[in-house]
Amino acid sequence: EFRRVLFRSELETIILNPGSYPVYRDQVLSLQTDIYEPARQTSAEEFDAIFQSAQPVALLLLAEGRIVGMGLAGPISQFPQVRGVASDPFRTDSGTLYMVDVTVREEYRGGLGKLIKQAITLLAQQRGFRAIHGRNRDRLARGMWSINLSLGSFELQHLVDDYPDEGEFRDCLYYRCPLQWTSANMASDPTRSEREQRLVQLPEIIHGSWADRKS
Repeated sequence: EFRRVLFRSELETIILNPGSYPVYRDQVLSLQTDIYEPARQTSAEEFDAIFQSAQPVALLLLAEGRIVGMGLAGPISQFPQVRGVASDPFRTDSGTLYMVDVTVREEYRGGLGKLIKQAITLLAQQRGFRAIHGRNRDRLARGMWSINLSLGSFELQHLVDDYPDEGEFRDCLYYRCPLQWTSANMASDPTRSEREQRLVQLPEIIHGSWADRKS
């Protein structure tokens, strides 16, 4: 159950829904401005669009009530204004999510971003989605691109000079991360109950991994 405390020593996990989002909205928005340069900041409109859908997939990690990490995604049809979505062949697919944001405060980095992305991927799969799409800035977001590759993502579009600033590496890697696999590329094809059991075990996996990082 993802609503329980995953990080017993300090971090609490919150699964956001349209009802609880307003409680954390201001913190979600300020975390972006604290960490990213303007060209990579997610707009308030994009965050709000996630929760205008009945199917958000969103996770917060809190330390004493303060967001220290988050991952938020919503159905891709909610984001027609995002660069790359208009030319995405899956833009109307109800089984495709768009990954709006994964952010971790600097003092909590060192593996936590990967664990958040893994949790979002499992939640999305559990809820019946077929894929997650998203954007990574070339080279500047190489850490997150590495995480996405580890989850089976591949480049769906390469958007040249996509970021509207004067910085280096303005290209965008627009990716697709499939959430369904055939038995040909799996050791076995787990039943639904087996998949759910793996989700139940994730809190202990995350807690152990984070504890190892901090020790």
